[in-house]
Amino acid sequence: MLFEVFGPTGLVSPGGNRTPIPARKPRVLLSTLLLHANEQVSVERLVRALWEDSPPASAVGNVKTYVWTLRRLLACGTTGDDGRIAADRNGYRIEVRRDEVDVFLFEDRVSEGCREWVDGEPGRAVEVLSRALPLWRGEPFPELTGAAVDAVRTRLAEQRLTGHEYLARALVASGRAAEAVAALSGLVAEHPFREHLRAVLMTALHRSGRPAEALSLYEDTRKVLDRELGVLPGAELRRLHVAILADDDVGDGTAGLSRRAQPVTTVAQLPTAPQGFVGRADVVHMMDRLLGDPGTDPVLCVVTGTAGVGKTALTLHWAHRVRSRFPGGQLFVDLRGHSAEAPLSAKQALDEVLHALGGGQADLPTSVGAAAAAYRSALADRPMLVVLDDAADVRQVRPLLPGSPGSAVVVTSRNRLDGLVAREGARQVRLDVLAPGDALDVLGGIVGPARLARERGPALELVALCGGLPLALRIAAAHLAARPDRSIGDYVTGLRTGDRLAALEPQGDPDSAVKAALDLSYAWQPADTQRLFRLLGLMPGPDTAAPAVAALAGVGTAEAERGLRALVAAHLVEEPAPGRYALHELLRLYAADRAAVDGRAPLDRLIGWYVATADQAADALDGGRHRLPHPAAEWGGPDPLSFADAGTALAWLTDEAANLAATVRSTAETGPRWAAWYIADAMKGFFVRGNTAQWSAVVDPALRAAVGNPMATAAMRNSAGVLGLTRGDHAAAVGHFTEALEAATVAGWNLGRTVALSNLGVLHLYNGPLTSALEYLDRADALATSDPTCLVHAGTIRLNLGAAAWLLARPAEAMDHLAGALTFQHESGHDRGRGMALLLLAETHLQVGDLKRAAHLAELASSHVRQHRIDHELAWCLEFRARLALLDGNHRRALDLLAEAAQLAEGHHFPETDTRNTTAVAYRLQHRLPEAAALHHRALEAANRSGYLRGQVEALLGLSAVCLDRGEPAEASTHASAALDHAHCGVLRTHEAQARAALAAAEGTAAGTRPAGAPLA
Repeated sequence: MLFEVFGPTGLVSPGGNRTPIPARKPRVLLSTLLLHANEQVSVERLVRALWEDSPPASAVGNVKTYVWTLRRLLACGTTGDDGRIAADRNGYRIEVRRDEVDVFLFEDRVSEGCREWVDGEPGRAVEVLSRALPLWRGEPFPELTGAAVDAVRTRLAEQRLTGHEYLARALVASGRAAEAVAALSGLVAEHPFREHLRAVLMTALHRSGRPAEALSLYEDTRKVLDRELGVLPGAELRRLHVAILADDDVGDGTAGLSRRAQPVTTVAQLPTAPQGFVGRADVVHMMDRLLGDPGTDPVLCVVTGTAGVGKTALTLHWAHRVRSRFPGGQLFVDLRGHSAEAPLSAKQALDEVLHALGGGQADLPTSVGAAAAAYRSALADRPMLVVLDDAADVRQVRPLLPGSPGSAVVVTSRNRLDGLVAREGARQVRLDVLAPGDALDVLGGIVGPARLARERGPALELVALCGGLPLALRIAAAHLAARPDRSIGDYVTGLRTGDRLAALEPQGDPDSAVKAALDLSYAWQPADTQRLFRLLGLMPGPDTAAPAVAALAGVGTAEAERGLRALVAAHLVEEPAPGRYALHELLRLYAADRAAVDGRAPLDRLIGWYVATADQAADALDGGRHRLPHPAAEWGGPDPLSFADAGTALAWLTDEAANLAATVRSTAETGPRWAAWYIADAMKGFFVRGNTAQWSAVVDPALRAAVGNPMATAAMRNSAGVLGLTRGDHAAAVGHFTEALEAATVAGWNLGRTVALSNLGVLHLYNGPLTSALEYLDRADALATSDPTCLVHAGTIRLNLGAAAWLLARPAEAMDHLAGALTFQHESGHDRGRGMALLLLAETHLQVGDLKRAAHLAELASSHVRQHRIDHELAWCLEFRARLALLDGNHRRALDLLAEAAQLAEGHHFPETDTRNTTAVAYRLQHRLPEAAALHHRALEAANRSGYLRGQVEALLGLSAVCLDRGEPAEASTHASAALDHAHCGVLRTHEAQARAALAAAEGTAAGTRPAGAPLA
């Protein structure tokens, strides 16, 4: 049976009867299986091929139906082939021989015919190619789309042109030039820039006694190339043109290939293609595109990547796919750049290839230059695929580059070989580790898809433990395949808790172990680069930058950068973002193991540097804020970075947050413990700016490290309490602040007591009652004014007292406190709280009806907090300005401000709740009542969970107003009554007045003086 995929997909029986497949879906399914013949195709891939991005719910069942249809077709007549399509729980596979599929038969016959021509058998070449080329009945796989099939089409189209070119040459050489003219005329018109085709056609015309037409074709070629590309014809065409003008012998179509007395030796040195190769489709497609026109300069591709990433496997997989495009054969040279044996010299490599090309030992040149010239001569007009595996440097490679068009060279190396890119124009292909899906396919191909499906969770963890590295995955899969009784989960547990690198070694083959591969890469580096690589294994976080590496290694930043660039070039280190450096997980384990020889000193230097630089960043963010005393007695390490402003400090803290968090965790466990709590304390300003994701991960281990040190405990409890406030966790915040007060009292640390009392006051500002807030804030104020060490917090206390007075509807008192806070900030030079003081003054002026002054103060507040990069405070500023816009009737402006506020407030409970309530008011004023009610309900639910009184009251007032607009006075009265109860209990005097007005409006006894939930007046 012959499967046809050139043109319409169909079947041809051994007797020559063609069986079409009438329905499109079965045709597409069969084409997809044949595109990946003898390989498993997942059901997911088949579904994508059949329906692209819109599969029906019954897609999997439909696939089974189409497979059944195809099996019935294959079983019809005398074929009895219904078993060709094999299935398992993950996909399907069609089993065919190469001579049973027209595209494979076409590839093999074209390749054979081209070899016959190169071997000096033009008659035989004509015979074989004349049987090959008619197999092309139309575009291959016409109903498939995607990168994979595009690459196949490109390859086959190129092979078709090559076949026609060689057929024409063979016809000319066989004395059948007229037939060559007929065969080539149409192809030259279709491919006007393909100079080889034109050269053969010119030769055929001249040999047919038509020199004028040959010269006319040259002139046409010159005009086309000049007009379309701005270039002249190549050397081959120019030589041919001169020969025809002089009526010289133009040869027989060999275009420079000399007729040999003996057939050329067929060279096919490619090792076996890797079995079960998966993934890398985009890279394979890109390498296919590199081949281009065989008439162009030799193709040079450098495949680079770390040890074990699959460079050789990819290259061999691709080389076997395209080998038929190189009728001159394939050379493979192991340059042993990273091998237990000595690397091959360029001369040794040239001797190997010259010997393979037919040179005897006595004929081999004695110098590198002469050997390289002989090599280039041997490959002239003999298109070959050359694979140079495991190159150490460019000096090994350059003498092995062909000098004539038509050949392709693929170099694999753990080094980038940038020189080949710069001088020879090589295309560089960097291989990364496998994506999880492809990594699972590697495992499934060895252990079996059924076993993998039963333990998908442990299999994914195995992929993570192997870091997606193909070598590690295959070794792990081989271990599992050898023990079918052992669960993947059990193997993963052993790998996770044991010596992972030692475990990733094939039984009886230590040279193929992951560690052995890394040993060779490491040994190739100079001593100072080896040391830098080792020390990178000690880095606490996922990636790092040159200044931190310099501190770790005890060298200058410039020297660290040079070493890092060398390691990146050697693919021992990755650069995931400009200036950030990371190690693959297995390389990290390897480096850390090697770093045992360097002792503890490098890590201590790094910890000291992180402490000092975090301290500098904290000062740049929030100069003058309360901090733990400087650990001067224990200070050490290289000079820290300095920061010009809050923006640069925040950028550094953002980049290094994971490293700082990891340093806190490690020092909390192994010491020095003071570093854990000092870094955690320095990062507080970073965390309150909305970077809450790692706050708990930092403060929890810092709290453990602080056990036995009451001052550090007080600072960490205060930090944990502020985190609780930020999240809206009232109970956690109360507990932490109370314990902070107790610890600071035990330590005799008045500043810690002042901060704890002030924080308890703030908590009651949010959760009520305000009388309790005033009690705590007054106690904090008394301490701050009596102890000079506490003055650093006095401005914050005055600010909070101002907020309490505003909520109590005491505007004059509020303005007095807030003016005092601004004065203190100005005199001390520490203006971190200036933005909130200005915003609260704006609230107070709005309360007394001075909208113009309120708007001006809100603009000043917004500008200040933008400068200090405090997102949640900016959200409050924008929310306030939105309320002013609503009072002015500018609903669109208000919603724009609220949209920005919502983004900035995300993750910060109080401004998030306020923004939702004000947005709901804007919706109500636009008569979008369902949306307004839904948003008020969300705000109320969040405020109920946290006990946020103002949020509860404003949500209830908003719901009351929505119900009134809906004509539901009873429901409006219920909400207004609940708002009044909350406001009264919390002593929120302004809100209490609003609730009474809303209740009166709901009961029909009075009109509201302020739209429910609108800005406080």
